[in-house]
Amino acid sequence: MEPTAVALVDMPALLRAIVEDVVAAEPELELVGEFESQEAVLQRIDRSDDVVVVTRVDGRGVPSLLSARPSWRVLALFADGHSVLYERLAQPRMLADLSPETLRAVLLHRGGRDGEGQGGDGRSR
Repeated sequence: MEPTAVALVDMPALLRAIVEDVVAAEPELELVGEFESQEAVLQRIDRSDDVVVVTRVDGRGVPSLLSARPSWRVLALFADGHSVLYERLAQPRMLADLSPETLRAVLLHRGGRDGEGQGGDGRSR
């Protein structure tokens, strides 16, 4: 099974470094590139399987990105510190705590909804 591809779009250096560290520590994840725009990631990645685009956006471009690549997921990081996970046929999911553990779970698609993928103590598995 191919690792989950992670593409970074328009990321500030500090956030990029954090995501890169999480990806490097997980063999089931593969950083496939850094891109200047959502259009560039669509042009350069033709995989239709599991791809997560991590981006600093306001969410406006997400519907067109998911329409073009329905199996992809988009993790949008906002300037005020919150983040939202977008998936094609699901409601956007706000993530309360984007710790490295939560980021890893989201990238691996193990974060689940409403606490799924977490142990009884609230920590990610």
